[in-house]
Amino acid sequence: MVLIERIKPQVLSLRLFLFIEYIHAFVTYNIKNTSGDEMKDRIFHAMQIPPDMARGVTLTEISGYQEIRIENFRGICSYFDTEIRILASGYMICVEGKKLQIAYYSELIMRITGMITSVRFDRRS
Repeated sequence: MVLIERIKPQVLSLRLFLFIEYIHAFVTYNIKNTSGDEMKDRIFHAMQIPPDMARGVTLTEISGYQEIRIENFRGICSYFDTEIRILASGYMICVEGKKLQIAYYSELIMRITGMITSVRFDRRS
């Protein structure tokens, strides 16, 4: 059995203050001679946030010709049983095939099943 002792508010405040001071010193020290993107990468790395999530990159995982899984998408543009068009950041993902359906859909992840014949990435203009 593990005993957890209560942390006094003063101690908690001190720890929080020291943590904020540490972050401030880290950012102030590293901001010199560092580009904005490099600084963001360092902060995300320090916070252990995966690069794809930090940059909002859309991930596409294709399993054979019967399933495609898409993460971090923006929305669905069109949905037919022969073509599904998904809006991603800066481009459109076009999934073509037969008997296509969205088997799973949430705010972050989508799974498309059916007989997939092609997947195309079109730049938006």
